[in-house]
Amino acid sequence: MREKAVEKARRAALKESLKFKLRDKGAYASETRALVRALVNSGCSQRKVGKVLKLVGKAMGMSIDREISRRTVGRIILEGGIAAEMQIGYEVSQVKGLAFNGDGTTLRRVNQESRHLVYRAPSYSDEPSRHQCRFLGVDSAPDHSSKTQMEGWQKKFDTIAATFSESPLAKRLHLQLRLRDIVAKGVGMSGDHASDVGCTARLMRELKDKSVLEILGEEVLSLRPPQDLVLRVAEGLRRKMAEIGGEEFWNVLAIEKRTEYELAVISELTRTLGGEELAHLSPQERHLYDMFFKVGCCMHKDLNSVRYGVLAMLLWWAAHGVQGPTLLPNKDNAAVLAGRSSLPEAATDAELRALEVSTRGGVKAADLAGAIFNNKDDKKGQHDVYISWFKHRLGHALRFPDTSNTRFQTHCTAAAELILHLELYIEFLLCIRDKKDSMTWTNMEENLFRALQDIPTLTELAVLALYAETISHPYMRVVRGPGAEQVNILELGPFHTKVKTHIQKLIRHPELILSDEADYRTGSLDGQEWEHPDIVACIHSRSSGLPYLEPVFVTFLEGTLKGWERFTTEFQDDGPIAMASDADKEIAWMPATNDINEGALGWKRVISRQKPIQTAHQQNAAGMYDRNGTQLFMDAVLESDDQEYVMRKARDRDASGLERKRLTELAEAHEREVEANRMKKLEKEKKAFEKLEKLAAVTLVLDIAHLDGLNCAKLDDQLNVYCQIDEIVQTQKKKDRKTRATKLLALQGAIMRYKHLLAKSGVDTSRLVYGPNPLREDLSATVPSRKTQESWADELESEEE
Repeated sequence: MREKAVEKARRAALKESLKFKLRDKGAYASETRALVRALVNSGCSQRKVGKVLKLVGKAMGMSIDREISRRTVGRIILEGGIAAEMQIGYEVSQVKGLAFNGDGTTLRRVNQESRHLVYRAPSYSDEPSRHQCRFLGVDSAPDHSSKTQMEGWQKKFDTIAATFSESPLAKRLHLQLRLRDIVAKGVGMSGDHASDVGCTARLMRELKDKSVLEILGEEVLSLRPPQDLVLRVAEGLRRKMAEIGGEEFWNVLAIEKRTEYELAVISELTRTLGGEELAHLSPQERHLYDMFFKVGCCMHKDLNSVRYGVLAMLLWWAAHGVQGPTLLPNKDNAAVLAGRSSLPEAATDAELRALEVSTRGGVKAADLAGAIFNNKDDKKGQHDVYISWFKHRLGHALRFPDTSNTRFQTHCTAAAELILHLELYIEFLLCIRDKKDSMTWTNMEENLFRALQDIPTLTELAVLALYAETISHPYMRVVRGPGAEQVNILELGPFHTKVKTHIQKLIRHPELILSDEADYRTGSLDGQEWEHPDIVACIHSRSSGLPYLEPVFVTFLEGTLKGWERFTTEFQDDGPIAMASDADKEIAWMPATNDINEGALGWKRVISRQKPIQTAHQQNAAGMYDRNGTQLFMDAVLESDDQEYVMRKARDRDASGLERKRLTELAEAHEREVEANRMKKLEKEKKAFEKLEKLAAVTLVLDIAHLDGLNCAKLDDQLNVYCQIDEIVQTQKKKDRKTRATKLLALQGAIMRYKHLLAKSGVDTSRLVYGPNPLREDLSATVPSRKTQESWADELESEEE
């Protein structure tokens, strides 16, 4: 009996040991939560996480005591986002300086903004600390204006600061973080070269300056005796009272309004004291406060330089009287032009417009090839047919560069691919045609077929391919190649000078790449082997059939040089980057490219398609947790009370209806924009009617002798009427008739033309001193409706209020 009891107890103990308990003291254990987040970030559906855990346990011979619900999984994902916010707050509170990095796009007609903070982050493993780009999420926005971008940044900083400051971790470390503390540490901003990025950088710099003054002012206030503060505030309030109407008006103000004014006075006093303190600091002490760099993505520099080169190349053909690339019109314009690349003088308006909007050249050919062979829509184009055909002919798989998605360098790479396998592409296009029952091409296919047999187009393709080999590929190896993750863009000033110097050398000596004896040691930017030696050799073999290759290549280089000069102005010799010390550049470290944001925006598009039910906040939480390595931070830094805080905060955030609020904000912003546009249209109509009304009241003088009695203002009134009815006056510029003499000359011509028009309609103008104003008829035809007039009246009343 005893042996049976022992055996039974042993089996029970074994069974118990094979049970995996997901919960600890009534809550899911931190290890379980980490496992759930790992599964979700690996692609597992929230709904199936519980089942997957049970299946894995069963496969390992263990039983899982319960199945996690989809709702719980969603909250655990949010916990990862809360922890990521704590991590960023913890790290930011310890760094000397940080940089801002952002970009935007649209997804399903909604603006999306990606944001990162860049700084040297502590390591939570055995690896040394290094600069990191901490992901702040991709958030929807009503528009892409700089003002809206700044509001998004501030909202994000407020959230991070509040999450960290309220945590047990911050209390344990005696740390406090506010929006101004984050912004004041900003030492730079990077992004693409769009104008909104530059404007956002200026606004961020202004916010930093304001934040610095507030922080310094608070430090001064903390050291001043309380009575001094009271006196300064009282003095400020007296000035404010005087501004708004005196003490009597102040006494009748609502408490909320008084409080608002009082806070404004205190803020102004704080900034004033901060400014005084900043002025007393030594140059070394205020150096970090003054430092702020604005840089642009290196990949966009190369992209924009190629655009400059393409434009220069396009203009070369006409400038030298040489027949340029064949026209590649779309289907509708092709029918209008009927295969012509130029038009006679008697061309119709439709033909002229079709010729004007149609494009041509190597870039257009690469675009067409990408759309046919590797279309971004998998229902269009050849795709796998292309891959299998070329694999059969070449012996290896081939995927055409993704020009359809406009990825970096794809047009130059596509040009090289078309030149290298030109005969195969022509043959493949013939196969596409002959495979159809109709044995005909689409307009796009026919355009590409013609382009691949057109010498000027092939010349441009060869130029694009050669530029990629000499400049673009070596440039990319430095700024985004293997090991470039820790390249600091602030250190790349000399490198960009080298790029421009090498282009100048190629302009003077194009034989360094065009000669059959061309050597990569002198032709390539970095002196390393060509990226694709076979392409260079192929172009050399075809060069005899491309008579204008050298002048077009040189012209292209001259155009790209202008692009490089324009988009590398931040590295000019007397600029802040060139004058900065190595220590400054280390503090303000920024990545060489904008790839982190481009990748984040692409991730947003993919994750929204793969997990359409997941809310935007859950997506951001999962992305921040995964990309920022937050689990390492949680394991190394957080304690049990921090874990409890994270869970509680996530539950509160989940219950607050974040997704509903986000969608409501977008809808309200949409309505505000619609209303604003309607008001603009209404204002425009009102002004147009008022202008017409004013002009219709003018009595036209038809006797030229009577013009001498009119002053300049009345002459302008006469001319303004003719601006509405006389085509010649409409084409004249006001700056050309500033003097009385020029006004009289223009008016005399207009009167003669108007009298001639009246005479043709049967009016005797020989004795007319004054004539009919045709705008009066237009006025009666455009009298605004009663409803419109009421709208104008309401608008005017609201403006007066």
